[in-house]
Amino acid sequence: MARPDSAIACLGGPKEAALYFDRVFPIDLGTSSILTHADRQRSSPEIFDLLKTHLPPLDDTFLSPVLESLLGERGEAYRQYLRQSLMSGALLMTMMGLAARGHKTLNLDLEDAALDTAEEISPAFRRSVQSALTRGRVSKPQINSLNREIQKAIVSAGYGDGPTWQASDSFTIFGQSLLPSTKENAFFASLSGLKLVDVKATSWERIIEFRKDAGAKAALRDLRLFFEADLAGKEAAQVEDILLSRIYHHDEVVRGWGFETLNRAMGVLFSKESALPAVGAISAAILGAPLAAAAAGAAVFAIGSCAVEVGRATIEKRKAHLENPVRYLTDLKAKLN
Repeated sequence: MARPDSAIACLGGPKEAALYFDRVFPIDLGTSSILTHADRQRSSPEIFDLLKTHLPPLDDTFLSPVLESLLGERGEAYRQYLRQSLMSGALLMTMMGLAARGHKTLNLDLEDAALDTAEEISPAFRRSVQSALTRGRVSKPQINSLNREIQKAIVSAGYGDGPTWQASDSFTIFGQSLLPSTKENAFFASLSGLKLVDVKATSWERIIEFRKDAGAKAALRDLRLFFEADLAGKEAAQVEDILLSRIYHHDEVVRGWGFETLNRAMGVLFSKESALPAVGAISAAILGAPLAAAAAGAAVFAIGSCAVEVGRATIEKRKAHLENPVRYLTDLKAKLN
């Protein structure tokens, strides 16, 4: 496994991941950007309401600094980011266009834009989109194929060995074996009662500037990676001291930069195959039980104003949206209904 602070793939808005990790592959950022650019004049205002929380302001001169900060120089990672964004965007426009056919109040004329976008990938991909438009639906094999292409892009971009960041619940997910399965039982460890940066109240310009401060970013990342720390053989008091020290330095940086904060939790999700030794050490030292026993009982232990919890989770609940790579469609269907 690659160092978790070097590269991470991010589902959902990448703002928060950008505060902690050196390189971030923003899986969803380009999809919404391409959709909005492709049909800015013809789309219904509802689409912009759906997308505006997922991406920076759609100005090319501003989006470029975001991508350069997240991905680095325009190399293979940027090429793979663009390719998977075009594929996801084309299929998303196809599904939205089909969903809006015959709808009286929602004006979505996206089918030509879907074909034009697919053409930029390959003639074969355009034929696949045309087939979906002709049939009036996107098939499960097409969705599965896109899922595989997204995974290939992540690997080719150099992010395949790292964990995945899920922005919706601020969990870092370790182990690529988790991605294909939605019903696999797993462990989770969380730390609640933290004053974490409110990314909704923080501009991209400020985040980009913050990312240039390596020491400040490291202080935030050290807390985020507490569950990756070398805690083997540590007594309970030592584990508590390490955690409280990381919280202190984290809070000092947050105050120094003047970030607005929210009282939130952070955590990790992992399978047996990708088990984190630190969580086992925390469980033994603080909770007084092996990981499996502590997780079975959903053990909780207070440290200062925070709480450490270890338990079991079902991937289906946290990762169900991976079954559909076009995650915005769920919101669209709710609006259509």
